[in-house]
Amino acid sequence: MRWRTITAGVAGTIVGAGLLLFAALQTVPGQRWLAETVSALASTGESRVELSGLSGFFPTDLRLERVEVADERGVWLRVEDARVRWSFASLFEGRLRVETAAARRLEVSRSPEPTKAPVAASDGGFSLPLGIALGDMSIADLHLGAAVGGGVASQWTVRGNALLSVSGAESRLRLTASRTDGPAGEIKADVRFDLARRTVDGEVSIDETTHGGVIAAALGRPDLERVSARLVAKGDAADGSVDLTVAAGDAVTANGDARWHRDGKDTAITARLTAAAPGLPDGPLARVLRGPISLVGDAILNDSSLVVRTIKLDLGPAELIASGRYELVSGKVDATATVDAAQAGAFADLLGGVTWRDLRLDVRAEGEVRSLRLTSKLAAREIAIPGLGDRVPGPVSLDATARVLVQRDQITVEAFDIETPLVSINAVGKVSSSGDDGEGKVAIALPDLGTFSTLAGRPLSGRGRLDLSAQRRAGIVRLDWQGALEDLGVPDLPHGLLGPAVALSGRAILRRGEDWQLSAIKVTGEGLSLEAEGRGRNEEGEIELSLKVPQLGVLGVEVTGGATLSGKAVRRSGRVDIRVAADLSDLGRLDIRSRKLSAVVETTIEGADVSGSVRAEGDLAGHPLTLSGRYTRNGDGEVAVPVLEGHWASATLDVAGFTVTTQGATGKAELKLSQLRDFASLIGADLSGALDLEITTDSNSAAGRVHTKLRGTDLKGDGFAVGTLKIDAVVDDPLGMAATEATISGDRLAGLADIVRFTGTLKGNRDKADVAMQASGSISNAAVAAKVDLAGGEVRIDLSRLEGRHGGLAMTLAAPAQLRVSGARVETKTVALRVGSGRVTVSGVLDPATSDLTVDVAALPLSLLEVVAPGNEFEGTLQAKLRVRGATSNPRIDATYNASGLRLRRADAVLLPSLALQGSASLVDRQAAIDARLTAGRATRVILKGKASLPAADAPVSATASITGAIEIAPFSPLIGNEIRNVTGVLRPSVTLDVAGSTVTGSGTIALDGAALTVPALGLRLTGGKAALTLQGDTLQLRQLSFQTAHAGMLTASGSVRLDPTQGFPLDLRVAARRALLVNRPDLIATVSSDISIAGSTTAGLDVSGPITVDRADIRIDAPTPASFPTIAVREINVPGVPNPPTEAVPVALDTPSSDAVPIRLALTVRAPQAIFVRGRGLDAEVGGQLQVTGTAAAPIVLGNLSLRRGDFTLVGRRLTFTRGDVSLTDANAIDPLLDFQATTSVGSTAIEITITGTPRTPKIELSSSPALPQSEVMALLLFGKTSANLSPFELIQAAQSLAELTGHQSPGAGVLGRVRSDLGLDRLSIDSSGQNAGETTIDAGRYVAPGIYVGAKQGASATSSRGVVEIEVFKHTKIEGDVGADSQGRVGVKMEWDY
Repeated sequence: MRWRTITAGVAGTIVGAGLLLFAALQTVPGQRWLAETVSALASTGESRVELSGLSGFFPTDLRLERVEVADERGVWLRVEDARVRWSFASLFEGRLRVETAAARRLEVSRSPEPTKAPVAASDGGFSLPLGIALGDMSIADLHLGAAVGGGVASQWTVRGNALLSVSGAESRLRLTASRTDGPAGEIKADVRFDLARRTVDGEVSIDETTHGGVIAAALGRPDLERVSARLVAKGDAADGSVDLTVAAGDAVTANGDARWHRDGKDTAITARLTAAAPGLPDGPLARVLRGPISLVGDAILNDSSLVVRTIKLDLGPAELIASGRYELVSGKVDATATVDAAQAGAFADLLGGVTWRDLRLDVRAEGEVRSLRLTSKLAAREIAIPGLGDRVPGPVSLDATARVLVQRDQITVEAFDIETPLVSINAVGKVSSSGDDGEGKVAIALPDLGTFSTLAGRPLSGRGRLDLSAQRRAGIVRLDWQGALEDLGVPDLPHGLLGPAVALSGRAILRRGEDWQLSAIKVTGEGLSLEAEGRGRNEEGEIELSLKVPQLGVLGVEVTGGATLSGKAVRRSGRVDIRVAADLSDLGRLDIRSRKLSAVVETTIEGADVSGSVRAEGDLAGHPLTLSGRYTRNGDGEVAVPVLEGHWASATLDVAGFTVTTQGATGKAELKLSQLRDFASLIGADLSGALDLEITTDSNSAAGRVHTKLRGTDLKGDGFAVGTLKIDAVVDDPLGMAATEATISGDRLAGLADIVRFTGTLKGNRDKADVAMQASGSISNAAVAAKVDLAGGEVRIDLSRLEGRHGGLAMTLAAPAQLRVSGARVETKTVALRVGSGRVTVSGVLDPATSDLTVDVAALPLSLLEVVAPGNEFEGTLQAKLRVRGATSNPRIDATYNASGLRLRRADAVLLPSLALQGSASLVDRQAAIDARLTAGRATRVILKGKASLPAADAPVSATASITGAIEIAPFSPLIGNEIRNVTGVLRPSVTLDVAGSTVTGSGTIALDGAALTVPALGLRLTGGKAALTLQGDTLQLRQLSFQTAHAGMLTASGSVRLDPTQGFPLDLRVAARRALLVNRPDLIATVSSDISIAGSTTAGLDVSGPITVDRADIRIDAPTPASFPTIAVREINVPGVPNPPTEAVPVALDTPSSDAVPIRLALTVRAPQAIFVRGRGLDAEVGGQLQVTGTAAAPIVLGNLSLRRGDFTLVGRRLTFTRGDVSLTDANAIDPLLDFQATTSVGSTAIEITITGTPRTPKIELSSSPALPQSEVMALLLFGKTSANLSPFELIQAAQSLAELTGHQSPGAGVLGRVRSDLGLDRLSIDSSGQNAGETTIDAGRYVAPGIYVGAKQGASATSSRGVVEIEVFKHTKIEGDVGADSQGRVGVKMEWDY
């Protein structure tokens, strides 16, 4: 019985304790303890619940004076005077009956902050342990804050009741909420349902009938007078319906319904919804919902499955189509969904401006609900991301696939792959459903860093990869990464610094969202290593950095040595300590050396107060360097530098006790640079002179006074010089109003046009100042005066004087002007400048966001350009108007212009016609357009129209331009120079050009008509010129180019040129000549036929090849310079006048290419088979042969010569036959061939030899004899066959005429025979008196009737001496000759000739 006694005792104790506790909870202290206990149990680290004023009968009738719920931001829920009364006995009925649940006031000020604590996984659905019967629920005053009421605070009264069955049978809910603070609003709900019988019958409605409604405010339309929404549902499992209507004025409308009915054993379900929101305030979401929106679907439900046959949603440019099947018993799912969006449309704004084309998303779900696998595929083209724009090469495409397994306790990403031309991403991982645990790996590959060049704003090259691994365990997140940048190339970044690969690695750990740690962070390249680590909690902690560059030579700046940089930053309790140390060793650059340099900077920041120190020591360029000091600055701007000393070479810095506070200023500072030349090698600039800066203070001034004095002497640098520079300034109350008076002056200036001196003054304080500057020179001067107002957060400049003069051009300010500068915004009403006889007016606003600036130019003399850009020498006048609107980063610019009288003030341009240019230009959204018209003279009219897309950064430009009109060439012929004259013709372009970066393509034609030109140096005249060019794509096709020469000759050309600068404009041209008279000078006449090929490019060089045939050439030895020829002294009588003085002959030289010109390789064959005549001064010869011209245009090589075919030399009727004759061209750049002829004869027993050398313009004729005789005897024998003493007067006159011809005082063409041969059109005409019979004279005449066929006649003094002559060239060295005489006798023979 003992155990019964013990059990009864324990039970009695428990009951007694329970009764005691129950009694205690009826007391005030007991209820206070209960409220505190419940508050403590309900509170967490992120949330606080506080109950106060608990009273009433525990536990069935309780009252609470206040309940508050708070999070990290404070209280968000407050309940006042709450009461709950319920029946304890109802628990035995399986139902909790709450008779009253009421509160006098309930206030919800905002939504609670999301909890950081993990959310426990749910095991299944929700079910009630027992039924609930709520008799009366009321809230007398419900306050909803603006944060939860759509931006409008509101007050409501709420009443209702409810009955919820444990099984869901016979349940109901009634609720009414009415607004009480003015605007009418009501929410009603009356719903009855029975889950067991599957019935529903209810209605929920919302009505606002006046302005200021909560829903209207949430929609952004507080002006709406009526907003209503109503949802009605009624039916059972077999048949039923749901209807929805929403009406919010012109803002939102929606109508929808769902119907279900029995269809055999199945239940057929259909649904429909149409909606539109045209009147919502403009915004990204509003544009998507603007409509129309439609949703339709139908499904079949039975006891075993739910089959969704189709669901179709149309939302803006997107369409969703889905279908699937769900097995109710097994829980299996098999569903698919497809989203198609041909373009982003309104979704672009919702997604931050991202646009695309042809987006398609396919999703499939299969498996069981507890283990569901999702697979998806996404594809999109021409993706554009705002902010990147043209900085990312396009079009960008995206292909992504994913495979995810969703299980009850875990989500596994089996595969997640993204492929774009820019980057590829591959990821796998898993995470628990609670989010507490997880891990994953991500691999990122950048195949070509060059695609990010425009994004980076500079060219890049190389590739990159990064492998990430993340892990979360027990609230600890760890992230590890490892990767590399391979073959990274960045302009101005030495390759040796990074090397072939830059390694990246590191680790980051975050513990429970507060403690963080960085470790093993490394960036390692061939020439550098960067390491970092850190640790901390929330915003406090420390970070250490270390950068090492062992060999500074890798920087490519001709520096040797090494450098180490270390730093540490610590933040504790709002204080930040920063220490940076640098050590450099064995430095060298050019002739500058340093064994060691070290520097340490320490800084402490506490709020607005900053303090620190700096130390540096070492040697530099053979001089010791030291620097040490301390500094402080507080939030009031007070500055103190107790000490700062530095020494190097001729430079000294000394700051002692320098303090500037609101109470005064003390101390001094001095910087002396007595030899600026010491710094020349350091900064790589040529400097000389001296600078002395001194800052002193006046302690007697209550608010402080600072004197600043700067002196410069003999200052010289790259492109400038100042003999004396003086700056003096006095600042009173430097931390207050800073009243300042300053002057600046300089003289003996050089390098700024002709300005030699300047002066300036400034007087004012922090709020305002008067500024004036003057500068003067020999022909230029300038002056400016303005008041500057700095008060009110903006800068106002009142410009009272602005004038200047350069030579005869003056510029003055037409009227006082004002400018306002507020940050980056500049505003001016009107700034008008008189410039010469013109005027420039500027007015408006220049602002980063909303510019509107207008510039008017009237009759502006373009000679003004000479001031800003010397050497232009333009003249003319300009009328223009320019307007700039919008953001400066992407402005809209509209301009019109009219320039007239355009010409250059140069001697070589005095004959050119003046130009007139007028048109318009614009720039809108980086799209530029131009429309220009150029006119000159009477017939030149050119129209240029173009458009261009101007990308950001360094991306290539794309443009389109059209050029049409007519250009009369003659007025512009002086531009060609004096080598080519009398140029005429009309050029008619009609082309369209497309430019994409360095690629030029286009279409159209260019025609040339009526062209003609003259080359005086060659005696060349081309007429009847015409050309036709066609542009197709990147090829300019020369379809026709032809000119006529004298005597019906023709020059033609055809071919093509590719407009590809990267390939050097490849070309392929054919130039042909047909019996073209290309040289027509007194000394040379040449008719040529050729077929020349010109192929190649400007980068690889040009190849000029092909045959050139000289159809006929006359080389005349007509140079007026006397030849070196022995003469016989002859005294002439009755000869009036004196011969003209000789003129030196100058050969015609072709332009020699410069050494850096495009290489031109030659492979020409010059054929001259016959009809190449050399005549003059008694010489009459025919030569022929072939030349090979190789080498380059800069250094041509000529091989071969023209050899004698026949020829003789006539002196006073005596004809000598040449035994040797050659014409050669040793310099292809000068059309002046070399002669080498030799003729021999015998007079009695004397052999006489005549040689002719030199050039046609400067020939040299020499005589020799065997046996050797005096020159006078040789000449007499040669001319008359007897000595000079035996010459008759007639013979003396004949000799004088021959000598005049030989010496150049009379040209051969001026003689009787020359004029007769020319008039008769003969190739040969001569008189020979050297026959076998003394005194016998023979006339010889003939011409070539065909190539290689010569027909001639000889006539002696007797009637029977007439003979016809025919010569036919069979082979190169073989001729057939024949003649027949009046005596009926003829001869035929074969003649063979060789040169030796």
